[in-house]
Amino acid sequence: MIEPGIAMMAIAIDALAADAPSGESLAASIRSAFPDEPVRALRRAIFYAVTDPERRDSVVITRLHDAAMVLAPGEEGLPFVPDAPAMAAAVPARTTAAARQMK
Repeated sequence: MIEPGIAMMAIAIDALAADAPSGESLAASIRSAFPDEPVRALRRAIFYAVTDPERRDSVVITRLHDAAMVLAPGEEGLPFVPDAPAMAAAVPARTTAAARQMK
């Protein structure tokens, strides 16, 4: 069962996501709208907003995912999420190394 406070935040975050131009700006809007909420609660509310069974807008879903990742790094014991360009650069190197080992 979803907690009532988290449900209300999910509704508000959903409204913010519809107007946000990017995940980064959405994360900033969420932090300014809920300055006293712990990151875990904000991420839980984002999760409920994303998993709404009536959601059909993939652009808003992407913004919500991006905002959750922006809120995550190093805060409140959450694992650090490396930036996407660094991860993308590492993937071809790993793939090439794995292919060499298979020969």
